[in-house]
Amino acid sequence: MNFFEQQDQARRRTTWLVVLFLLSIACVALSFYGLALFVIIPQAQDRGAKGVEIWWNPQIFMEITGAVCLIIFLGAGVQRLRLGGTGKSVAEALGGQPLQGATDNPDEQKLRDVVDEMAIASGMPVPPIYILQEDSINAFAAGKNPQDAVLGFTRGAITQLNRDELQGVTGHEFSHVAHKDTRLNLRIACVVAGVMLIALIGRVMLQVAGRIATAPRMSSKKDDRGGAALAFVAVGLGLLVVGGIGAFFGRLLQAAVSRQREFLADASAVQYSRNPAGISSALRKIGGLPFTPIQSPAASGLNHFFFSKSIHSWLSTHPPLPERIQRIERGGFISDVVGQSSGATPMDSIGAISNSGSLAAGFVGDGAPRASSDSSNNPPEFHPSFLAATHADGRPLTRDDVFQATLSKIVPQESLDGARMLLKKIPDAVQIAAREPLDVQAILLLLVTNPENENRDQVRALALKQLGESVVACWDRLASSMLELPDEIRLIVLDLCVPTLTQLTKQQYVAFRTTLTAAMRSDSQIDLFEWMTRIVLTRRIETRFGAMSQKKPTRSMQECAQEMRIVLGTLARAGGSGHGARAFDLGAAACELNGLAFPSAAECALDALHISLEGLDALAPSDRQLLAKALVCVAAADNVYTTQELLLLRAFAYRLDIHLPLL
Repeated sequence: MNFFEQQDQARRRTTWLVVLFLLSIACVALSFYGLALFVIIPQAQDRGAKGVEIWWNPQIFMEITGAVCLIIFLGAGVQRLRLGGTGKSVAEALGGQPLQGATDNPDEQKLRDVVDEMAIASGMPVPPIYILQEDSINAFAAGKNPQDAVLGFTRGAITQLNRDELQGVTGHEFSHVAHKDTRLNLRIACVVAGVMLIALIGRVMLQVAGRIATAPRMSSKKDDRGGAALAFVAVGLGLLVVGGIGAFFGRLLQAAVSRQREFLADASAVQYSRNPAGISSALRKIGGLPFTPIQSPAASGLNHFFFSKSIHSWLSTHPPLPERIQRIERGGFISDVVGQSSGATPMDSIGAISNSGSLAAGFVGDGAPRASSDSSNNPPEFHPSFLAATHADGRPLTRDDVFQATLSKIVPQESLDGARMLLKKIPDAVQIAAREPLDVQAILLLLVTNPENENRDQVRALALKQLGESVVACWDRLASSMLELPDEIRLIVLDLCVPTLTQLTKQQYVAFRTTLTAAMRSDSQIDLFEWMTRIVLTRRIETRFGAMSQKKPTRSMQECAQEMRIVLGTLARAGGSGHGARAFDLGAAACELNGLAFPSAAECALDALHISLEGLDALAPSDRQLLAKALVCVAAADNVYTTQELLLLRAFAYRLDIHLPLL
């Protein structure tokens, strides 16, 4: 079985398990109705009811179901409020501390380098890092989406794992973010808390019954406390039993869902790192040490967030370590990644594609657009090397295989090596400043300052007035090196800065954002990099402050045809070659919108593109895969990847919440 088959199988199983989870909630309602039959049947017999009417009362059943759903909803809502619904709040609930500023600790720097490299190579946002002061080896990912996600690592993980092992664990957690497991984990944690609230209410009622029975009498008169206590005991026991049953099945299905997602993340971690030995060695190291639970009280309800089990539990949310290791290390599994000498495998083929000028290689290699010597003779179809590669059984690698591989977030080792090379091209002073909340403001102002225009002094004066002398001091220190950075390196610097910006308070960020907007407008124009920067900040930072448009009614691909026309046309024109129309046709065919007219250059202005992206924000989830496929078609049509294409693709990925592993 290859990676794609295993991922599809895991997703199908997860869907069924979620359905079973909902059925377990229905069983709780039926159990309550079963208890109510002790009252319903005698009353029905007194009314002279016969047959089914004796035990079936639809009105009472609906009332009980409504009450159960209300309790579960309240419990889930309380848990959601407690966790905050964000990656940051989950990390803080577990006792995590953000890794802020520059660090002299070699283990912390190793972790930061690994996370940065993995994010750059996979095309995902660089997430904030949290550290749990725990001796055990563990990690977790949390957040509603890639823009909100954070990664957490225990102190034991960053001190006891070597670089390859840490890379495997990091790839595993990146997979949870990419496959939206973090959102699923949060929802399941909230629903399980809601189901458990029923049992908690029963326990409280039993405690109340005990206090009623043992309370001293206030007078010599006969009271009915015995009857009240008995009623509380009866109801409390019923709630405790039924709630306990519901909680059991909730935990059972929670564990089953989590186990399937862990297998999926393990498979993706090998894809990301191209190094099965890294993650398997980490698992072996965990298995060879005495188990040490996470000390945070919140770990009990969030056990399924972690890389391996975090608490003692008879119902494990993680597959057994030997089974995980066996799946990673068995021959067929590894051959899908590292290849066999007897023939090329799908991953060998994708590696060849990357080396010949794939989207990933076009950015994370040397940062320059790549063109084959014969690309002019073969546009706008994919480069011949795309289709020359074969599967292990000799079947030719089709264009759909390329799409599937690209959209499945394959990150060859060459991409990780390229990411390291890109990071090394960033001056050390810039990398250090990108970790400081004050300095990072100066870096972003320099990023949007055009070195060829005469507005540098104007922007500097604006920063001094609005942000203070400390920001300007960093400006002066870094200006010469920052203004010389090529666009592809500026894009990496932007990614490194965003996690640091999340440390600003709302008031600090508003002051910075106002200054940045004024700096962008100082030359009376908004270029592509500035436009992309605005989108990144909106999706990564401002959503945390509630600055987000309301969710729109879902629209189909056909209903979004005009918006797709502008987006695909803009990307096709950004290629800078004479094959824009044919590249556009390829993209339109990929999203099943044949017959679209290639837009003119005037129709592809940034304002029109912005409006089109607003419309595509309502695109149905099932159609976003087609959208990603279409973007890959257009960008890969002539095997040449310009800076403008890369900036547009990054903006599309952020704005439309799609993952394109080519940035």
